[in-house]
Amino acid sequence: MSTFILARRFYRRLRTKAAHLRNDTQGVVALVAVLAFIMLTLGAGTAVDYVRGAHQQTALATAIDAAALAVAASGKTDIAELEQLARDYISANFSNLEYEGSDLDLNVVVTENIVQITATQLMPTTFMKIASIETMDLGAFSEVTRRASGLEVVLVLDNTGSMNSGGKLASLKTAATDLTEMLFGDVEVSSGVKMAVVPFSAAVNVGPQYTTETWLDHTGLNPISHLHFSDATKHNSWAWSQLANMQWNGCVEQRKVAAGVNYDVDDTTPSIASPDTLFPIYFAPDEPTNSNNASSKPGWGGGFVNSYLADWRSNESVSSTTKSNTSLSDRQRRYQKYVGTSPTGAGPGYQCGIKPLTPLTGVKQTILDAINIMTADGGTNIASGVGWGLRVLSPTVPFTEGVAYDDDDWNKVMIIMTDGENDWGSVLTNMNGSYYGGYGYTSQSSTRLGMATIADRDGVYNDRTAVACQKAKDANLDRPITIYTITFGSLASNAGPLMTACATDPEKYFHAPSNSELQTVFAEIGTQISELYLSK
Repeated sequence: MSTFILARRFYRRLRTKAAHLRNDTQGVVALVAVLAFIMLTLGAGTAVDYVRGAHQQTALATAIDAAALAVAASGKTDIAELEQLARDYISANFSNLEYEGSDLDLNVVVTENIVQITATQLMPTTFMKIASIETMDLGAFSEVTRRASGLEVVLVLDNTGSMNSGGKLASLKTAATDLTEMLFGDVEVSSGVKMAVVPFSAAVNVGPQYTTETWLDHTGLNPISHLHFSDATKHNSWAWSQLANMQWNGCVEQRKVAAGVNYDVDDTTPSIASPDTLFPIYFAPDEPTNSNNASSKPGWGGGFVNSYLADWRSNESVSSTTKSNTSLSDRQRRYQKYVGTSPTGAGPGYQCGIKPLTPLTGVKQTILDAINIMTADGGTNIASGVGWGLRVLSPTVPFTEGVAYDDDDWNKVMIIMTDGENDWGSVLTNMNGSYYGGYGYTSQSSTRLGMATIADRDGVYNDRTAVACQKAKDANLDRPITIYTITFGSLASNAGPLMTACATDPEKYFHAPSNSELQTVFAEIGTQISELYLSK
């Protein structure tokens, strides 16, 4: 209602009362003055009320939008519960200028995948009361389309040793838990949302329960499995089986890389007929101890970091001369030392002491448990995490829980979080050249990576990460996997360019420099991938 209309209404009400002054010149002058003053006052007052009303209207519309999104995401069906949920969200989000819940008329309508909320409210006026206009009518309408398609989400999460510092692992658990609660809502077992968790460090742990699966190289068919043994019949899985007090921890190594071959990060189906496609069991070999003239041997350098057994068993009949003359390479590759012995420390699981991945599941508690038990250990091999994130989303072996890529009713999302740059481990001057990891030692780069030499160790990991991201993007071009990336921590921004390129687009890369901001970033991503949108 315009200021002119309000003034005219007020003027008509005054005209009758002022009729007796028509023949009184002084009265007419006074009346005109009074009317002019009232017109000016009413105009200014009306403007004030309209500003208040516009502010209140905007706040109401924002609150209604938030309530509609909450109702759509809740999974509830009872209208009374939905209306109460809407009122709770409105109360929490409203500007509270004039609002009291009892004054709000709310109507919630849910039909199939559409949620509609209509709200009306009478706002008391101030100056308009002069014209007997006691209230202003406010109203808002919001319509939300629920996610009609299914959602498969894999969390590829950095569980490296650096996550043990500054409360970072605890913050990650909180952020990932909140995201899980957001996506599942009140539903404990969902038919429309599936999630998976892939922790990564120097490698990925698929879980020791898969010891009999044919996609793992338990019989030594893959040439990579034989690199640590002088006897060609011995292999990684065999060595695990010989130890007295340890079982395979579930970690796996990267498959072969060569010209045109990217088995390390792609989703090529493992096959016994093609041994390079089988996943090698992770086995960090026992490195030479400083005994029997070892430190004076070529290749000793600054020493070794993972010596967990004596180079010879106590019951072996080997002369001191033979021991002293044995090269460091032969000492490291002696298979006999594993038979019936008990490793100390991390042993063959060195740099991969993390928890197993959790395949896609619609059971919320399974995902919450997987997040809660995460531990931090080892160096950073992002490529390994991305590769297994792809395999978890894939419908093919080794994990088959993912729907077909061309299923129009489902969307696939990968969220990758790292707290730092790729790291093959400190540069070591011994014969191995590095710590052990998913790609073995840098000294094995020719066999494992098809590279004669490595000038930039961490750069190799970056290159493999870029290939892994591209493989995930190319898995299905018609319905591609949406990739979100996060760098976490004050120094993690150094990995920003790599992670920006890895994301589906630059807007899907986030940097969280602090623990609290990590939770904010996860919440923002959760809002985006929930695929709820305001349609009106």
